[in-house]
Amino acid sequence: MKLRYIEFPNAIAASGAMGNFGEGYWYSRWEKFIGILNMKGLGFVSKTATLNARRGNTPYIYDESTFPPAEIKPKSIKIDLLNKNVLNAVGLGNPGLKAFLNSEYWQNKEYPFWISIMSIAKNADERISEMKDMIDLLINEKPNFKANFGIQINLSCPNTGHDTCGLSAEANDMINIVSKLDVPIMAKFTIASSSIDSLIELEKNPHLDAICLSNTIPYNWKPEELLYGKEMVNAWFKPFGETSPLEDMGNGGISGNIIKPYVLKYIYELRSAGFKKHINGGGGIMCASDVDLYKEAGANSIFFGSVIMVRPYEVKGIIDRANEIL
Repeated sequence: MKLRYIEFPNAIAASGAMGNFGEGYWYSRWEKFIGILNMKGLGFVSKTATLNARRGNTPYIYDESTFPPAEIKPKSIKIDLLNKNVLNAVGLGNPGLKAFLNSEYWQNKEYPFWISIMSIAKNADERISEMKDMIDLLINEKPNFKANFGIQINLSCPNTGHDTCGLSAEANDMINIVSKLDVPIMAKFTIASSSIDSLIELEKNPHLDAICLSNTIPYNWKPEELLYGKEMVNAWFKPFGETSPLEDMGNGGISGNIIKPYVLKYIYELRSAGFKKHINGGGGIMCASDVDLYKEAGANSIFFGSVIMVRPYEVKGIIDRANEIL
């Protein structure tokens, strides 16, 4: 994908799927070692950073350089291996943007990548203030980056206790603040709380280069809440039972195979409504042929994450197909 004359890979990782700096996780390193995982050519997207350190529901090890999770098998993640679904309530646990920058891993990357950021303050004014502080940190550090980078503004995490509809409404303000950094801007939404009309309106912002659809869908999402029609009401089910196994962590968000038809339908209808800018589409991409489905729906590039955990041997084929047809 070419945005502002910068060539990013056509296939990028979901934020955090490759770790904080691209180092991956213990299971991905093991999968690479035995030869069932090959992520060559996959664009890196950082785990979402907040201004200040946040424990979330998955604690990290602060005194190690890559800030890995403290739990080998995080309690905030449940995997439905058979049906290719993942439920997570990680909750943006991270050491804070300044700690990430102080590590200098991002600055030393040699290929274009994306930094994911999000403000999680209690109200809109505080979130605007936090975003300004984050961009000031990045502006000061930008001359030290070897490679070009873009900013992915996370406006849709379901695991922070915020109203994602409210976060989507703040998108214009957030984009305008990030524009001071003078890098490509991608705003990330979930189809569960972003209306097509709102994205059509957001497209008018001259600083917006692309949108990313879709972040995870809240576990207790109701199909009748679809903002673009009810044709697939009967397709939604709760793969981990009527009650979320992560109820004590806020129920969590679903990714993987179950959300794919909803995301595809949303992207198709968004394009039909006249949206012209770049769409980075993802959700349930489990094999190479799924890339074709996203292209047909109207996506210009793709992202994926769950497949790395549930079908790692499919990853290279997905990357290759994205480079072939997108």
